[in-house]
Parts: sequence; C-alpha cells; structure tokens
Amino acid sequence: MIKKNTYKKPKVYKKPTADKNSTDYKKRSDYKKPADFKKQIADIKPTSDKKTTADKKPTDYKKRAAYKKPAAFKKPAFYKKLRADKKPAVDSKPTTDLVPIADKKPADDKYVRLNKFIAANGISSRRKIDEMILQERVTVNGKTVNELGFKIDPGFDKVKVDGELVRTDTKKVYIMLNKPKGIITSVKDEKRRTTVIDLIKLNQKIFPVGRLDYNTSGLLLLTNDGEFANHLMNPKSKVHKTYYVELSKPLEEKHRIKLSEGIKIDGIRTAPAKIKFFKKSDYQRLYISIYEGKNRQIHNMFEHYGYFVRELMRVEYSGLKLEGLKEGSWRYLNAEEVSKLK
Repeated sequence: MIKKNTYKKPKVYKKPTADKNSTDYKKRSDYKKPADFKKQIADIKPTSDKKTTADKKPTDYKKRAAYKKPAAFKKPAFYKKLRADKKPAVDSKPTTDLVPIADKKPADDKYVRLNKFIAANGISSRRKIDEMILQERVTVNGKTVNELGFKIDPGFDKVKVDGELVRTDTKKVYIMLNKPKGIITSVKDEKRRTTVIDLIKLNQKIFPVGRLDYNTSGLLLLTNDGEFANHLMNPKSKVHKTYYVELSKPLEEKHRIKLSEGIKIDGIRTAPAKIKFFKKSDYQRLYISIYEGKNRQIHNMFEHYGYFVRELMRVEYSGLKLEGLKEGSWRYLNAEEVSKLK
C-alpha cells in the first residue's frame, strides 16, 4: 500500500536578508536620507540643451585668492609680423603697423653715384668724370676708386679729384661766352695755353659744356651744374647747335642732300643735318645744324667729299644766340634762357 504525501507549506515564510530585492531597509529605524540629497539630484538633472553642468567651463577660478588679472596686457612682439602676413579685409583700411617692410624706403637712399656727385659740384660733366675715374684720378677717403658705379655718402665721404677736395657748391652758375680762336676749351692746359676759364675769371668752379676746337670760335656755355651739362651733351636729348661754315669751294647739291641725310665716317653714320646757304647765290658759305658733338665732326663731314673748312663759328645753341656779344666777352644766362635749355 502506497502512502500519500503528507508535506505541508509552512504558514509563515520570510525572505532571507541577503536577498537583493529585500525591502527591510525601509523599515530600519536608524536610516535617514542625507540632507543634501535633493541638491545632488538637481545637479545631475540635464539642462535644456541636454548638457550636464559638468560640461560647462568652471568658473570657480575667479574666486581663487591667488588669481589676479594683469594690469596691462601687451601683445607679443611677433604679433605685428603675424598680422602683416594676413590679407586685410576688403572694407578695412590698412594701418601703419601693417605696412610691409618692402614698401618702406631703403636706408641707402642717402648714397649717390660718385660721378653724379662730382658733376653736381662744378668739376666737369659726367662723361669726363667717368674718364677721370678710369684713369684713377679720383679718391674717396684717401683710397683710389676706379669703379664707374661706385656710390658715396655726400655727408660723410671726402672726395678728391687730382688731389683737390670736391666741395659742395649749392649756387648754380650758367654762362654764355663768345669764344675767340686760339683759346683752349678746357679747365686746365698742360702746355699753359689760355683756356676759356682764364677769360671768365670767377672764384667759383665752372667747366665748359662740350667743346669748341682751338681754331673754332663762337657760342660756348659754361656751368657748374653737371646734370644740366649732361642733358645738353647727350645725343638722345637732340639739342641742335648751328654753325656758320665757309668752305674751300661751293657745295654741290648732291653732296648737300647726302650730308643732310647722314653719311658714314669711320664706319659710323652721322645723324641727319640741316643745311641752309648764307645767300641764294652763294654756295660756299652756309649754316649747318647738328645735335651730335663728335670730335671735328663738321670738318670730317665736308672733307669726306673733298671740301675743306676755312672758317667755323658756332652762332646758335638750341635757340640761344650770341645777340651782339663781343668776341671774348661773356654774360650770365637769365632764368628764362636756362629753362628753355633744360
């Protein structure tokens, strides 16, 4: 006979205290919620932009006793350079701090070419001075210079030509001389012949603009303005000089035409010339106008076709005429005459 199961469930069942779902802690008499419990919950609530307060930048550094804001904040020295590298806005105006260094004037603006300095102080023209430099006749601070492009500081360097100090001359002089025959067109002569400078006898240093041959007379300009002389003597300026010429025989028309167009002398073609006869029936005396100034150019032009020049006299220089100035006499040019020549 099989016996029935006699097991019965106990009337009172209690969960063990070790159970995680136990709620017995709520009934403990010694349990209390912390005082700042609500504050801690509020701190962890998400804000409207769904970011916690932990994501915000701390502001408590301002309350630190050791922190102090600097009295005067200065930008570092390299800030301007960094700003200059950036392109300015379209509507913005650049300030003086942002001007690139390349746009500023170089520090060597005070230096001038040696030949320009000497010419500006009444020694000679640039062309003649270049010859002096190559001949080692010019010194700077006691040292010989033979470089054409050499530059100096006029306020510091001492320049000498043939051992004589070049002094700065501020007052410009412009003179017209009616040069006689038998006078040297030079500042000095090794043979101690009379020069055009001896005729004028000024305390200021002056030099002739160009030259007239020993046996050529007429209008000659003298000055201490090197730039002025350089402009008049430069063929590119095309400053015309007119000469009265007396030939050994009448000039033929075919030769007049060729000389007017320009001819080759020693392989170099002369510039076009203007020829006008003194009288309609006189073909032996004439006026010729040229803007070049080669040595004995007029003599060589006529001798090319078998004519010899018996008399040569310069009567006009770029519109400036002798106007009754006696042979051997001279006068200063007025401001109007100088401005026309420039």
